[in-house]
Amino acid sequence: TASDSALQTVEGTGVVVRTRKSFSDTEDRASFVSFLDESGVDTSLFGKGSAMTLEDFYKLVVVDKLCHLDMVQINKDTCQLERSVTVVRVSIRARNASHEVMELTRKALPRGDEKPLELVLKDDQEDSWKTSLERYFTAHLGIGSTDHKAHFNYEF
Repeated sequence: TASDSALQTVEGTGVVVRTRKSFSDTEDRASFVSFLDESGVDTSLFGKGSAMTLEDFYKLVVVDKLCHLDMVQINKDTCQLERSVTVVRVSIRARNASHEVMELTRKALPRGDEKPLELVLKDDQEDSWKTSLERYFTAHLGIGSTDHKAHFNYEF
């Protein structure tokens, strides 16, 4: 079942209070949908037009744990459900022979996007983003752990 973990509780200061909803690996789809309904989400809109299906959203939140659902208290009487995603954005830069700075983007990769490289972290990876980044470089760019540590610096 869904459990609550308070991320921040500051009363009377104007700070928004967030309560993160956690779902067990055995959370069934029906109880997930029931939670969405109780939280004021119109589940009939899933799968309409370009919106993802309810099944895909369930998989994203409960099965793959690639995003979080936070109950956000806007004011004393109003709460709303928000989806949050932890993303690590990667910028790889090097100087060419003319000393011009060049940046590797996904355009250079098979997908052809112009966007920066990025990876979405699961719940259990948030505290180990450097390790997740290493795995990403190995899997997607063929850069092994030894080369990765020797040639890359982290800035954040």
